[in-house]
Amino acid sequence: MLAMVIGPVAWLKPSKRQQRIALLRQQANLKQLHIRLEPEPESSVLSGQKPQLLAYYFTRPDLKVGEKKPTWRLTRAAFEHELNLAGWWQWQEGGETELDSAQLAELISLLEVLPLDIVAVGCAPSGVGLLWRESSKTTLDQVESWLQVLKASY
Repeated sequence: MLAMVIGPVAWLKPSKRQQRIALLRQQANLKQLHIRLEPEPESSVLSGQKPQLLAYYFTRPDLKVGEKKPTWRLTRAAFEHELNLAGWWQWQEGGETELDSAQLAELISLLEVLPLDIVAVGCAPSGVGLLWRESSKTTLDQVESWLQVLKASY
């Protein structure tokens, strides 16, 4: 009888991964990183299913009226190709014509160090963001530092 009562309660306890993700998101909030759920980009999906991933991003509350910021998005391709930026990254929204050669070189340097669990990088007038699979291989501090580079450069 006691097992019938305790058993369902144990099912309600979050798994280790769920606990890690909850802590990660709390820490992101403390670092003033915004989080939103987005579908995984088509170019990085091999299985045909489109899981929801979290986009971690910084907003630009200090953007001045009339100030122009580039708008672009790159997604990690499922295969390496010479036409992709830094071999793996495909343009999804603008960018190719909005970035000067120095910005493009800096972006390529960043893309070359991003781990496989970062599947998209983007910039818009409202902010900069990364689409992250939240694996334990990448730390929140790393994600924050990459976002700081994006925010400072674009």
